[in-house]
Amino acid sequence: MKRGQSRDCAPAECKKNEYYRTNIFGVCDKTSYMQPLKPTHHDNSGKVTSVVGSKSLQRVHQAHLRTSTVPEEFYTTAEDTNKWDVVDLKLTGLPGEADDHYLRHLCQGSRLQMVASHIDTNPLSHQCKGLATVRFRHNPKRGSVVDLVSKLGNKNIRAEVIFSTDMLEGGKALDLSAAPGAHAAK
Repeated sequence: MKRGQSRDCAPAECKKNEYYRTNIFGVCDKTSYMQPLKPTHHDNSGKVTSVVGSKSLQRVHQAHLRTSTVPEEFYTTAEDTNKWDVVDLKLTGLPGEADDHYLRHLCQGSRLQMVASHIDTNPLSHQCKGLATVRFRHNPKRGSVVDLVSKLGNKNIRAEVIFSTDMLEGGKALDLSAAPGAHAAK
């Protein structure tokens, strides 16, 4: 269109008609592109009936995002994973070839996430001196530190809790006395 010419339609309408006239999706008849699509409506108010009284706008928003193709247990499990604890363990009795990969392999399957590790090594031989400090992040409802300490105890590796977020919150220290390979903190 040149300057000074009048338009037959609004710019948005002209653009839409031009888009449909190009037939990028194949051959179509001239009347099909002129028909406006009907909007679809879906009532999802049933999803939010359980959280209507909730004071948290985030909970209402999350309820709207739920899908009907996933079972309800998926969402309850996801809600239970919002509390995480951090635990530092001092490990003794490690073999000389222990490294980060070895520690990750030891802790595999314990449902605890290894965040950081520090292995005490000899600077000349690069061999482990048998000591390591490992930091774990875990959900108390899903994984247990006691289970990991028992697993390590079965491999003759002793563990001691140095730090736990429960200690910061005024809670009692983790009781590892029942786990083999555990010894009390000094």
